[in-house]
Amino acid sequence: MAQKFEEEFNPWPSFVDIFSSVILVLLLFLLVVLANLGYYAQFKYKISYTGSISSDDLILKDSSSSENSVEVQSSNSSSAPNSDLNIQIIKEQKQMVLALENQINSDPINVKSAEGSDEVVSSGVNVADKKENTTEVQNMITAEDYLIVTYKADELFVDDIISKKLRDFLNKAKVKYPKHEIVIYSYEIKNVLSATISKQISLARTMSIRNLIKKFGYEKKDIKIDLGTKPEIKEDIDPKNGYIVIKIVK
Repeated sequence: MAQKFEEEFNPWPSFVDIFSSVILVLLLFLLVVLANLGYYAQFKYKISYTGSISSDDLILKDSSSSENSVEVQSSNSSSAPNSDLNIQIIKEQKQMVLALENQINSDPINVKSAEGSDEVVSSGVNVADKKENTTEVQNMITAEDYLIVTYKADELFVDDIISKKLRDFLNKAKVKYPKHEIVIYSYEIKNVLSATISKQISLARTMSIRNLIKKFGYEKKDIKIDLGTKPEIKEDIDPKNGYIVIKIVK
């Protein structure tokens, strides 16, 4: 007598298995999306400037400068004939600026300038404890209540000579004005194709100067950054490579 073969009893209908498979696929898709979002967030964080300037440190103006807008428009129109070349140059400049911004955050003992040839002081290293470097990268113009730091190229940090001159200037200001604040003005560099690159270089220079001044005994609340005002100075400064004005406010 032949035995009757009985199939294993499945208490779940077939549509339940299909529904479970769909749920697993959706969960896998959601996992991939979350992984991509996390990678994008990290990438966006890396390419953004990570220097910290709080709103209390800034002196902001509501009105924008028409001069800057005209310069940006003229820059865009002049770069149109050679767009491919200009895009490549802008990419290289962005990579350079991002690399130098990472150097600001890591605060090494010595850093290289944007040209890669001059060794300069890093973000407020105590120059009295460092072997003196006689290579002068920037120039300084000193007045009674302010000083001007001009740049030879697109470097971000001041050299040893300028650092010592700045320290001497601030020491005299402490004696002359026991209670004072410091306002840092920055004039943007002009020999770059991208206005964004120019602003990043200007901001990096400002952060470097601020960190250096803090190393000289100033508290954060005593240092203000004015990004919206062109400083009033008597000297005629070539704005090609940008400059920094450090003013004593009584």
